[in-house]
Amino acid sequence: MDRLLLITMLGMVIILYVTRISGYALVRKMPASPALERVLDQLPGVTLVALVAPAVAQEGVAGLLAAVVVWLVVIRTNNIVLSMMTGVGIIALLR
Repeated sequence: MDRLLLITMLGMVIILYVTRISGYALVRKMPASPALERVLDQLPGVTLVALVAPAVAQEGVAGLLAAVVVWLVVIRTNNIVLSMMTGVGIIALLR
């Protein structure tokens, strides 16, 4: 393995660790207010949208159609695996 690559990877690990630990430390120091609880409750959904939105936008109309159908499948069935398979299938068919 290249030495520069190894140093880069170790640096990334250290930055990730420091970021996570500082987040936990910050939350422990803050009082548990209802507003903070609401923000923390929304983080998983916001994170998922931040991860999925660029892929949907990159696929264009097919991505938007797949996202809408996936959303409908999740609402009707509450089955994450089925909805993911549906989205992948739609993208595969429309390409």
